Amino acid sequence: MVIVKIMGAMDFLSAIALILLHYNVIHFQLGIIFACYLIFKGIIFMGDFASVVDLLCGVYMVLMLFHIHFFMTWVFFVWEMQKVVFSWLG
Repeated sequence: MVIVKIMGAMDFLSAIALILLHYNVIHFQLGIIFACYLIFKGIIFMGDFASVVDLLCGVYMVLMLFHIHFFMTWVFFVWEMQKVVFSWLG
């Protein structure tokens, strides 16, 4: 159960990093760390819908590092935040 809370905290930080990347106020290396976390988690837990979305979110964060972003930022932000709520409450 502790690992779920830790992953929830990492998802929270990833969601914050996503927004900071959207506004170009996060350092490149920090963005890579959170993007790699989501990609790695998406690959490790591959098999359900949530993992696929985590993988897509990580790839999207990598694109954002090269200033390629659009409305999906907010979709992925809401997705990550709802996962945070469920992991912290459950």
